[in-house]
Amino acid sequence: MSTVAKRESRGARRGLFSTAIAWFRSSRAARLALVTIVVCGVGVGVALGVWRRVRPHVEKLPEYLVAAEDLEITTPPSWVHTDLKAEVIRDAGLSKISILDEHTPQLLSEAFALCPWVDRVSGVHTSYPAHIRIDLVYRHPVAMVEVSGGLLPIDDAGVLLPTAGFSADEAHQYPRIAGIETSPRGMIGSPWGDPAVEQGAKLAAVLQDAWPMLRFHHIQSPRAESSDDPAGAGLQLVTRQGTLFVWGDPPGEESGDEAPAAKKLVRLKNLLVEFQSPDAVPAKQRDLRQANR
Repeated sequence: MSTVAKRESRGARRGLFSTAIAWFRSSRAARLALVTIVVCGVGVGVALGVWRRVRPHVEKLPEYLVAAEDLEITTPPSWVHTDLKAEVIRDAGLSKISILDEHTPQLLSEAFALCPWVDRVSGVHTSYPAHIRIDLVYRHPVAMVEVSGGLLPIDDAGVLLPTAGFSADEAHQYPRIAGIETSPRGMIGSPWGDPAVEQGAKLAAVLQDAWPMLRFHHIQSPRAESSDDPAGAGLQLVTRQGTLFVWGDPPGEESGDEAPAAKKLVRLKNLLVEFQSPDAVPAKQRDLRQANR
């Protein structure tokens, strides 16, 4: 661009700027708008400053406080036999909670997430008049793992659950997983830490509803060194008399031409209808793995 052109461009910009200033000075509406913006900005700043000073006192006013025992939580399922809310309140040292405290949702979420029966906290909701609702997703026991000291409950992911409240009769209603040679690696509410437990849990979750009518005694976890585990048989179902049914790979992990879990279960039910008892099923029909059967 030539020097003359540059000068003309700068002159044009100065002209536009001068025109805009002249319009603003002559426009009463523009001046009022600017004053309004400035006043509002100052007002908001003052209000925020005042709120920061008084908030700690306002948060503690009775009308904004919720007693810990008045917290509303998702109703615990029937298999939770303890007062879950009271236990969380006690362990977290909760007393009165303000709905205005910005830390309240995180505080409550972290407190309830530590409960071994809670799979996750899906939401913490505060409202006025002072009320707090906590949405919880609970863990569901699907099996009992056979250990030297008895039976330990787990969920479908192999997480160790509390034993409190399970009667002997209740414990025996769940599929039992045998052949586990490890102990839980963590505390209650943590994964067992053994892939064999996780595999058994997946199968137990599939069989749980049908378990009473299937009349098996336990799910046998595969162990290479076990003489009861035919080569490559994988998971097995065992009756009280010791009759073995080969299930194979865990649900969702089927390899090759192995039948999916749903098809295996249908076939198993049909066999029991036909022969009345799993012990009466002929040996050659006890392998559930083949998809073409």
